[in-house]
Amino acid sequence: MGWFSRKKEEPIQNGTEADDEDEESEEQKPIVSGNIEAELTKMKSSLEALNEVRKANAEQFTRISEQIGELRGALMDTNKAVGSIEVAATKAVDMVNSVQPDKLMIEVRKSDGRWRHLGLI
Repeated sequence: MGWFSRKKEEPIQNGTEADDEDEESEEQKPIVSGNIEAELTKMKSSLEALNEVRKANAEQFTRISEQIGELRGALMDTNKAVGSIEVAATKAVDMVNSVQPDKLMIEVRKSDGRWRHLGLI
């Protein structure tokens, strides 16, 4: 490796040796290209599978959103019904309180006593 060392002589390549190397490189290209194609096919199928999963998830979320909307509507209807029942119950309580059932019962007993006293009952 000095300055004055001889270089190794490279063998002179005949046409056959060069052809062998070209054949080897051509054989390697399809293998590499086949591997790339296989990888691309795998990637494509993976992407398609992921897209299908995404579509299925989107459909499921849509159905769940619709169900939530239906539940909200049913809940609002129930709240309205409970509100109207509450209003009716409040009116009924007010009417009963306005009649004053305790005083009414006392008067009924008095009148029953009078009727009994008269012998009508």
